[in-house]
Amino acid sequence: MDAIRNFNRDRKIDRYALLGLVLLGFMFWGARSLWDSSEARYGQVAFEMLTHGNWLVPTLAGEPHLTKPPFSYWMIAAGMKLFGINAWGARFFLSAFFTGTLFCIRELARTMGSGRKEALTAAVIFGTSLVPFVGGHTLTTDTFLAFWETLGILAAWKIWTSHGHHLRLWQLIFWGAFGMGFFTKGPPAWLPLIPIAVYLGMRRGNHQRPSLVSLPGIILFLVLSFWWFAALIARDPGLLSYFIGDELVGRFASTMHDRNDPFWLYAPVILLGVGPWMVLWPGVIAGTFAKLRKRAHPLQDHHLFLLLWVMIPLGVFTLSQSRMPLYVLPLFVPLSIVMARIGCCGVFPRLQASPAKHRAATVGIALWVLVLVIFTAYPDGSPGARSRRPAAEVFAQALARIKEPCTLYWVSAGRQKYSIPFYMQRIISNTEQFDRHATATAPRPEFKNRVFYITKTHLLPRLGQTTDPPVVHAKALGYALVEWPQQPLSTGRLANPADTSNVGTIKFDDTRRHAFHAPPHSGLYAALLWILANSRH
Repeated sequence: MDAIRNFNRDRKIDRYALLGLVLLGFMFWGARSLWDSSEARYGQVAFEMLTHGNWLVPTLAGEPHLTKPPFSYWMIAAGMKLFGINAWGARFFLSAFFTGTLFCIRELARTMGSGRKEALTAAVIFGTSLVPFVGGHTLTTDTFLAFWETLGILAAWKIWTSHGHHLRLWQLIFWGAFGMGFFTKGPPAWLPLIPIAVYLGMRRGNHQRPSLVSLPGIILFLVLSFWWFAALIARDPGLLSYFIGDELVGRFASTMHDRNDPFWLYAPVILLGVGPWMVLWPGVIAGTFAKLRKRAHPLQDHHLFLLLWVMIPLGVFTLSQSRMPLYVLPLFVPLSIVMARIGCCGVFPRLQASPAKHRAATVGIALWVLVLVIFTAYPDGSPGARSRRPAAEVFAQALARIKEPCTLYWVSAGRQKYSIPFYMQRIISNTEQFDRHATATAPRPEFKNRVFYITKTHLLPRLGQTTDPPVVHAKALGYALVEWPQQPLSTGRLANPADTSNVGTIKFDDTRRHAFHAPPHSGLYAALLWILANSRH
């Protein structure tokens, strides 16, 4: 009778735990507006997909934008198809994948030998850590990638521990997950394959494990990984040099993408990125060194694998010349599993044994949850908000009063702030001149659409001194919506307020082809990249 009662209690606890993970993953997922620059840029690319119906070639400001495969844009666009062109729609599948990662972590910890409570704690630690939570509520590819990598690692451990049960299914999931990871973000998705290969090499002969190799799985892996690249290269063979030179070698071995944070960036990101769970770091570090010192007692399989899973990708990210904090988001998965084990075995019982420490921990967790809630629902007008949604609404209202068709351009205002076109639900092209339809010698032909420009308000005094000043329709948040009179001047020319003698022009980089300039050590990086690419998994 007691066994049945305990079983029913455990089932009820599991149901509440699963509900809690869903609520954590979808916590106010669309309450905060899309922020510039990355988040709004992803949203705008997905919006342009919906507008043009071109799901193969992502575009940004009407131009091809091929820095990432389109899977993330597809998910964002699908959410907006369900919930509308807003943050709720844009982030819906992001939250779904974040929640899926929490479930995968819980199951992975159970597969590695953790108990029910410890496995749930690992998922909670990941879901409430600073870097994973921010990534799970910010439109980038990193949360999607973390899901595929975690699913792939889970499938590998299911293959090794399932004793042949559902072997072919897990093999397909393993290869399919890493294929989808490549289709999400390209080569970084394959980094966990290196720890898997090293782990199998170090444990060779110790245990007889089922093989990860599956011919149908490898075929699925290759198709999912390369079909999009092959389709584009078939249409334009010149893209091969772009994908290899710019997006592979260029990101790893040069600073051409302007993401050259210092090499020590990831140390504070990892140490501080776990948020309040930093209290577990002393135990994690001490426990790791203690296990490494005991040479007579080698690391258990899951301890060795988790260590390799963190250290090898971290070393590659550190060597890479392109660095951003969210690149290491997937590494918080193994860290969360380790922290859950340290917490449940030592730290948490001691906290419960001391009423004062237990109250302090409860207050600290409550305050941290409040911080997470504030982040997910941060108002546009608050200090530090990076959304131009209020400006977009002002400009949209101004354009709504104009009955004629309108064409918009972004000019002389730095990089385009994509939250403006996203919330205006328009495509705004970049241009170097205020009147791109005119030349110095020929008048503008007749156009059906009225032409408007968004620029910085601090340029307006200088623009007003030109022969043919603009008409200012709206101003907000340091930006202005202006229109230039389109009549030719008496001299047979059109006034060009963007002439270098007046305002100056702004040059925009080609989004498809870049000049590649390698740093002095690029030969070493290229050699390492070749070795990794040709290593046997």
